[in-house]
Amino acid sequence: MVVTHRHAPALIALALGALGAIASVGTAAGASIARSNLILEYDGISEAQSRAFADEAQRAYRDVARYFGRRDERTILILVGDRYDVPTAYHERATITLGANRIRGDAGFGRFAGLGPSIVHEITHLVAPSRGKDNQFLDEGLAVFVQEKFKRPDDRSFPNMGRDLHQETLRWARDHGRLIPLAEADPSRGRAGGSRPLIYLQGGSFVRYLVETYGLASFMTMYEGQSYQAVYGKDLAALEGEWKKFLDGIELD
Repeated sequence: MVVTHRHAPALIALALGALGAIASVGTAAGASIARSNLILEYDGISEAQSRAFADEAQRAYRDVARYFGRRDERTILILVGDRYDVPTAYHERATITLGANRIRGDAGFGRFAGLGPSIVHEITHLVAPSRGKDNQFLDEGLAVFVQEKFKRPDDRSFPNMGRDLHQETLRWARDHGRLIPLAEADPSRGRAGGSRPLIYLQGGSFVRYLVETYGLASFMTMYEGQSYQAVYGKDLAALEGEWKKFLDGIELD
């Protein structure tokens, strides 16, 4: 999930200014730990869990930055605590929040709750934000695609739970009765209902199709503000038709 306006806590500016070669230190809210490009502020998890997660988040940041050909110089802040829930990226403040239960492994989440891929998802929102358009479908689709690209063998993260993105899209569409037209696939509208996983899956599958068919550079040109027609010589409806035809040729396992 990505938020592009200012909803992040006021302590972010102070935390970002504190980055340096520091070890774990206590804070009023809990504790913090720094890595090369991030600060993790946490409560509700152990120091060992925080160190392991900070290392994983740092690796994820470097992987995502390198994939997009960008230098990982921006410092990000990750806030972990029981007052947070769904992993959320706040682009303007370079901040990610997530629930401590997803690292502790309670509430049925398991070890890190697949947070390797989930943190990749949120970091993608920070490293590769869309420009020139407010398109949450593409924002989430790109993040889902990248999290699949860097998934671990034990990945069970939303929305494809470690399974192939195209195949899982087809399974959900079969259960839903249809694919949702892309022009209607707004992640914010489906958040409370059963269509939310399918919207995220379709976004990831569509982005993966565009990147693997036409290349990452073309996709990013469109994603950052150019029209489908200007980049691909086709409008969204034509590209959606291509994608659906591609999915029709996939046999479910």
